[in-house]
Amino acid sequence: MTGRGMTDLALLGITQQGPIAITNIVQALQSLIPELWYPTVSVIEGAIKRNVAELNLCIVELHSTDEALTLTPKGEEKLELLLKSDPGDLEGVTPVVADALQFCFLDTASAKTVEYVLRRLKDRADRRLAEFSVRSQRCPNKGHFTRLWIGMEQRRLEAVSQLIGSINRDCVAAASRAQAVTNTADILGRMTNVPTLR
Repeated sequence: MTGRGMTDLALLGITQQGPIAITNIVQALQSLIPELWYPTVSVIEGAIKRNVAELNLCIVELHSTDEALTLTPKGEEKLELLLKSDPGDLEGVTPVVADALQFCFLDTASAKTVEYVLRRLKDRADRRLAEFSVRSQRCPNKGHFTRLWIGMEQRRLEAVSQLIGSINRDCVAAASRAQAVTNTADILGRMTNVPTLR
């Protein structure tokens, strides 16, 4: 996922829950994960112009004086695609930022998209943990603080993997319960439509 894709994901994700005043968008995007990703004002303004031009966002009046952005149906489709896009295994912080942004905006995604993204995040977390374990064994520095740092990072990666796995299991269970309720309602609906014999 490119920097542009991450900015679009964040912008469309922020506007998915309803109109947001344009004056608040810069602060909202810069507040998502500031220790890893802090888009500049010009990058955000460019994303706003681009997504309005592409009809992913539309400008609406908010409180009669402020202009706000809201997500269009076309924007909802683009958001779903951005949520499903694989950030890849690039080096550095880019995949971590993309994973975090995708995770932040799963609330309104379809159940299939949520399951797909969580499964991919879990696989990536497990792979990062395995790769870290191999790399840390090759670390020539056996000093006290190096070992402390490696241990702390190992525990962090394990916790991330366990947490994503737990969230995925909870989502699958909730989807199964929802499907069971739907199936029961369908059966009851068919039972009430059975013609009576006279």
